[in-house]
Amino acid sequence: MPQHTGDELIKLTRDYLADSGVSKTRLGTEIAGNNRLIIRLLRGDEIMLRSGELASIWYCEHWPLHLPWPAGVPRFRAAKEAANGGGRIRAQAAHRRVMFAQRARG
Repeated sequence: MPQHTGDELIKLTRDYLADSGVSKTRLGTEIAGNNRLIIRLLRGDEIMLRSGELASIWYCEHWPLHLPWPAGVPRFRAAKEAANGGGRIRAQAAHRRVMFAQRARG
């Protein structure tokens, strides 16, 4: 799967955080199980290639319907099965999305 550049990931992250109200640490944990990921990304620090791939996939699959996708940032067709390995992971991801949405609402 193609991956977003660092600048594109920063744009996606800023727009998502501004809209969702979730914390940087919570978002990093949701994306890649790394509570420092978003902090490092927004600081301009290097991140692991796999973390960048996971972030690209996550944003493509979890972008809110009411929020316009940022102009100039490509939206890749995500392949969850290829990235995560199949049905059991898809079920876990769906459960996490529900839990994440409930926490974000308070």
